[in-house]
Amino acid sequence: VENITYEEKAIIIVKADVDGEYQVYVDETPYTAIVQNGIGNVTVDGLTVGTHTANVTVTNGNYSGTDSTTFNVAIKQTNAKVTVENITYGTNANIIIKADVDREYLVYVDNTPYTVHVKNGSASFTVGGLTVGDHAANVTVTDGNYSGTDSTTFNVSKAKSEVDIEFANETTGAPLLE
Repeated sequence: VENITYEEKAIIIVKADVDGEYQVYVDETPYTAIVQNGIGNVTVDGLTVGTHTANVTVTNGNYSGTDSTTFNVAIKQTNAKVTVENITYGTNANIIIKADVDREYLVYVDNTPYTVHVKNGSASFTVGGLTVGDHAANVTVTDGNYSGTDSTTFNVSKAKSEVDIEFANETTGAPLLE
């Protein structure tokens, strides 16, 4: 058995000098391998991240034999990406997450956490009330079977304010400057 990455299938290869049925246990789950011409296999999917044990026993009553091995299921890397456009004070920041694995991700905007569910490769949400200046956004997968992170910075610029000054005659109220 070769080491695999989460979501990949493990192929347990049984080599024996006696053809027939062999009982294969991966952890506690039983499978049957049919050995023909000295080789057979069992395909196992749905394994969690971590170390697993495969045990093989011949089921033919005229023979005895066992073997055991361990293999590892590694964490799968995801391609998570976070993007945020620069904004002006008083508007909301639109946080966009793109990822190759649909599931929950943890997003921090500055030090505030948000849980976002990516579906069909993307998710977005808005954050308001941000102060003027630079801000950070980072995304991390929240599942122990996956690993991935990305970060970006964005800026909240000052809002422009229109100011009009009029000078008026104190007595008549008529404008002094036109």
